[in-house]
Amino acid sequence: MDNFDPVENSAKNGLDQEVRVVRVNTVRSWPIRSTHGSMQLAQRFRDFALREARGNSPRYQQRALDIAEDPAALAVIAELPTGKKQPNLVLTAARVHGASADSYPEFRHH
Repeated sequence: MDNFDPVENSAKNGLDQEVRVVRVNTVRSWPIRSTHGSMQLAQRFRDFALREARGNSPRYQQRALDIAEDPAALAVIAELPTGKKQPNLVLTAARVHGASADSYPEFRHH
């Protein structure tokens, strides 16, 4: 069984709001649920990729599409407070905390 060792960090986003990020050793430690809420969250990441990131940030566009197809990542994001589930905040917080942009598996590891 995978270890569950959450590490809580916080950072300020560009709006001087505190952003909390909980990192775990492995995403598989979180329960994976296929619910209407996670489908909405996946669609929110797809919409962000295609409407906001497209043409502005190819990297964020691809990461948002990757996350939209990853039930385990969506389960982690679903645990965040409602206002913290915004794709741009999730991607920025991941980047601030060292998530690699080279490949999705490396990004996801963070």
